Amino acid sequence: GELGFDSGEGGPRNGFHGTSHKYVVEQAAAFLGKEKINAVSLHLGNGCSVACVQDNISIDTSMGYTPLAGLPMGTRSGDIDPSIILKLVQEEGYTIDQVDDILHNKSGLYGISGSSDSRTVEQGLAAGDAACSLAFRIFAYQVRKYLGAYTAVLNNKVDCVIFTGGIGENSPVLQEMVCGGILPVRHDNYSRSRDVCDVTADEQGTRVLVVRTNEELAIAKECLRFC
Repeated sequence: GELGFDSGEGGPRNGFHGTSHKYVVEQAAAFLGKEKINAVSLHLGNGCSVACVQDNISIDTSMGYTPLAGLPMGTRSGDIDPSIILKLVQEEGYTIDQVDDILHNKSGLYGISGSSDSRTVEQGLAAGDAACSLAFRIFAYQVRKYLGAYTAVLNNKVDCVIFTGGIGENSPVLQEMVCGGILPVRHDNYSRSRDVCDVTADEQGTRVLVVRTNEELAIAKECLRFC
């Protein structure tokens, strides 16, 4: 085509947080006593991505050519209608650099609530702040959509849903908003001191696991493997 995408010159679908996703999937598999698992891995922090994992291999990811794609994040927009960019440039008079700054640094939780810190936004949600409530609920809704989509990709054969990253590991409220009505969760046995914690309410079926990521350790293990 005119853009050269059919000649191999287009941008690759990179995906990000691969080290974290790989680590927590391995931790989850060991916890479940299985060599390989199907999972939806939710790395939720200031940057966020979802991995669709089949037999321990990521077959899809919410991020694309850059980390801007997918979920709304601390300051990144996540997926948006491309026509918004055209409107800002052609009708509102923004430059490309200004739009780039908006999409990367002034969108997501920050763009809606005024704060990029999910803890502040969650506190605002609890206090009834309208902007914080909107931001947090939009974020949870988008995570929930990816969970549903990737569950379908895996033909509903999902061993576990993994919450990891700063928000994923530390926000029971988010876990309940994402899983509510699909996979009931409970937190009476939840402990942040555990590397893996099963917060599933049901005794059987897909497990909801909170897994503490350790990207530094995972990188060190990969380096050792090549030494």
